[in-house]
Amino acid sequence: MMLLVEELSYYEDFFVRIVKLPFINKEIEMIIILPRIRFDLQNVRKKMTGKNLNYYIKHSVPAKIMLTLPMFELEQEINMEDMLRKLGIADIFNENANFKGISDGPISITNIIHKATFQMNEKGVETDAISEFKSTDITCENCITFTADQPFLFFIVQRSETILLTGQCGRNCFF
Repeated sequence: MMLLVEELSYYEDFFVRIVKLPFINKEIEMIIILPRIRFDLQNVRKKMTGKNLNYYIKHSVPAKIMLTLPMFELEQEINMEDMLRKLGIADIFNENANFKGISDGPISITNIIHKATFQMNEKGVETDAISEFKSTDITCENCITFTADQPFLFFIVQRSETILLTGQCGRNCFF
């Protein structure tokens, strides 16, 4: 588990508790959403909408938080061929594909695989960019305790508007 004591943006209501962590130069943030009722993540997922997430982000306020997060690593591989074919991008997969400007000879693509990894450890979040966990102090008078010791959702967002990555961590972490 990692411990961080910082002033962070925080929101809570009868349904969820959220905390926003600065990620990259204040443009990108990690949002962690804990169900208010322990182990009720399935219900939170069913009711989670973009409108709700936006509301939580806009109504979060600065608060001194003692944040405890587990270390976790997620990795997922997705075969993109079916998705691209459904989007109408099928020609690249046949022998008559036109790749003029790339190759003079015949060339086609047999498969496209997208692999994403996300690692949260004592250094913070590791993807292509790194942000470190640091603490101004370990004492925590009048702090809000935010302990992710149950399944939770997380979002990586840009400027609190665009979702770049979403995932779930719990017994089985995935995105």
